[in-house]
Amino acid sequence: GELRTIVICIASSLRSLVWTVALLLLIIYIFGVYLTQTVSDHRALRGAESNPDLTTYYGSLFTAILTLYKAVSGGISWEVAVKPLIADIHPALGILFCLYIAFVTLAIMNVVTGVFVQAAMETAQQDRDVYMVHHARNMFAKADQDGDGRINWEQFEAQFSSPEMQDTLKLLDMDELA
Repeated sequence: GELRTIVICIASSLRSLVWTVALLLLIIYIFGVYLTQTVSDHRALRGAESNPDLTTYYGSLFTAILTLYKAVSGGISWEVAVKPLIADIHPALGILFCLYIAFVTLAIMNVVTGVFVQAAMETAQQDRDVYMVHHARNMFAKADQDGDGRINWEQFEAQFSSPEMQDTLKLLDMDELA
């Protein structure tokens, strides 16, 4: 029942998850390249005078990507990550960082949540439809007492009053017909 539906919903949303992760990684990569290059240029001009936090958070492309990922996933306060950019390089980088955070958290994550919810609802509906067809097929096979692949009116009436049919009609919102 429910466990099967949950597993099917998760499995059906894996394709969306892969594309979401790819899009998120692309955005993080683009911002990471820009910030790494900016910090590298700043360190080349300042030399030993530059803030060590700049190297910690943006000293290489990998650390910049890791910092950006941690900033949107809760692994690090993004205020901690943006302070050295604002204090040592330029306040405009703070605005850029805020735009990055806003875009990823508000636009990407909310759209992704909507896509996952919609995919899960569609999958659950498809699963319910398949269950109903399977259930109805079994009920009609049970009603076919002589095994000729057809049911007559008497067989249908007998099956119509069964508790299984009443449950099926309730699931189909047709219980007032009974």
